[in-house]
Amino acid sequence: AGEDGQEAEDEQRRLRLENLLLLLVRILIMVLLALAVARPFFREAPIEALGESDCHHYFVIDTSTSMGYKRGPTTSLDVARRAALQVLEEIRAGDQDRFTVLPLNAHPEPVLVGANRKDRIQTALNELQPSDSGTSVHATLQALRTLLDAPDNRNRDRRVYLFTDLQRIGWQLRDEAAMRKFQELLKELSNREHTRFVLYDAGAPDAANHAVVDLRASDAV
Repeated sequence: AGEDGQEAEDEQRRLRLENLLLLLVRILIMVLLALAVARPFFREAPIEALGESDCHHYFVIDTSTSMGYKRGPTTSLDVARRAALQVLEEIRAGDQDRFTVLPLNAHPEPVLVGANRKDRIQTALNELQPSDSGTSVHATLQALRTLLDAPDNRNRDRRVYLFTDLQRIGWQLRDEAAMRKFQELLKELSNREHTRFVLYDAGAPDAANHAVVDLRASDAV
């Protein structure tokens, strides 16, 4: 009887162990399924986004004259603004996160620096209007570099979102020396640690690209 009792107890212990192992396998399967579904997020999101947020987000919005181009009632700036507001909505900002809005044009001046409230960013984005200024990616990125290097900018990560209609004139410089400096600036910014650039095309592929390139009087004045 003693041996039979011991065998029964051993059998119960074995069954409990098998049930436990079966439960662990089921949990593992559920975890793997969850990771498979979330894989696009992990591929796109930085590792830091999984922990405490500490990022400075720079919204660089093209406000040059060409951004006033209309497709029906909608301007290119409207397209850029909607995309920027969508990006802002998707950012899971923490208490340490900061936001800066910098217009992209020939004379870039930030309209908001280091804010930590999304409603202020929304207001700044909604108030942007097409200017009478031309496009200069070089001048704008120089201004951006100054903001990135500011001594009070202590965030670990930086995300730069550029919204532009990609007018070719904004990326070209007539002087070769200036073009080399522009290329060096692009290389320097692209190689910065913890800094990511995202480019959004707000332009119309079939836009009638006209500009005044010369103006003169036909008669002597």
